[in-house]
Amino acid sequence: MKKNQWIDEVVSSIKGMKRAKPDSLLYTQIQNKLRTEARTLFIPKFKVGITFAGFIILCLLNLYVIFSSSDKSENIVKTKSTIDFFPQQLY
Repeated sequence: MKKNQWIDEVVSSIKGMKRAKPDSLLYTQIQNKLRTEARTLFIPKFKVGITFAGFIILCLLNLYVIFSSSDKSENIVKTKSTIDFFPQQLY
């Protein structure tokens, strides 16, 4: 009952509201600001060079990890044999 009464109060409170209307010149004002503030941004060559060098270093590091992973398969076999040789019990 209280819930229905609350719903009715909320619905009746918005009955007298009117739709908001923007200023008639708002669209033209926005267009004028966009035209006057539009400018081309240039990125300095130094920043482009640093970014490119970082990208190259990251690629080389990835290639190193990929090609050095083939050596790790031999290490896994050696580690497994070591574990089998020295068994440990957990209590």
